[in-house]
Amino acid sequence: MNNDYYLAFDFGGTKIDVVIYDKDYKIINKLQEKSSFLNNEFNRLILFIEKIIRWVNNFNFKKVGVALNSWVKEGKILKWRQFKNFSQPIFYQFLKKFKAEEIVIKNDVIAAAEAEKKFGFGKRYNSFLFVNLGTGLRVIYIENNHLVTGYNFLAGEIGLDTFFYENKEIEIEEIFSGRVINKLLEKSENKLKPEDFFKSRKFKERFEKYLVKTIFRSLIYYNPQAIVFSGSIVKSKKYWMSDFLKNLKKQSYYKIFKPEKFLFSNIKHAPCLGTIIT
Repeated sequence: MNNDYYLAFDFGGTKIDVVIYDKDYKIINKLQEKSSFLNNEFNRLILFIEKIIRWVNNFNFKKVGVALNSWVKEGKILKWRQFKNFSQPIFYQFLKKFKAEEIVIKNDVIAAAEAEKKFGFGKRYNSFLFVNLGTGLRVIYIENNHLVTGYNFLAGEIGLDTFFYENKEIEIEEIFSGRVINKLLEKSENKLKPEDFFKSRKFKERFEKYLVKTIFRSLIYYNPQAIVFSGSIVKSKKYWMSDFLKNLKKQSYYKIFKPEKFLFSNIKHAPCLGTIIT
């Protein structure tokens, strides 16, 4: 089989996607696993890579792309919080077993933003803020077709910012991101669904309040033409979007900083796609 194929991984906080693309970026095959099966153990990650090597045994790949919910600078993994005993040399050694011409490693949100820039709303808007509302929270700003990534490719890690909540200074991600929902789901032994939490007035109001604060800060910092939401929580947008916009418009100076549009990404497996595009 020729090498007109691409293999891409998306190691997210909730799930792992593996996708095979053809030369035109059309999906040939895919599989998905829950991230929890790794149990934060590096050895299990390596076993998973070996499983995929067997799965794609008949393919020759032009490129293998890896999107991680970690901090990555020019292919070097600065920190992958999911694994305490992570070894980049060993990880890379196993990726090389795919015998691809090129291996690309990126942060998952940066990769998704690059896919949005090339195939999504980036074709329509020259300036937009890509907001990932998933297990974590991060924003990526695109200006004149370029991602603003910062010196160490860490710009936009707004989820690490803090607010005072219940008399404590706490990271934003611990207040309203998917990480909070996942913890509550575990306590309920998965008897609840993520959208069930938005039926709780207290949870919904807290989510909307701090999302408004976070997005308004981003509007002031970046002044984008449009905002594009992505990530797993977007699936629940019908429960929070209307009141979120209503409260956002009440913020001081909103009329000056308001974007033209609030949009939702419709690119499937965007982090995977963003690792392999050229």
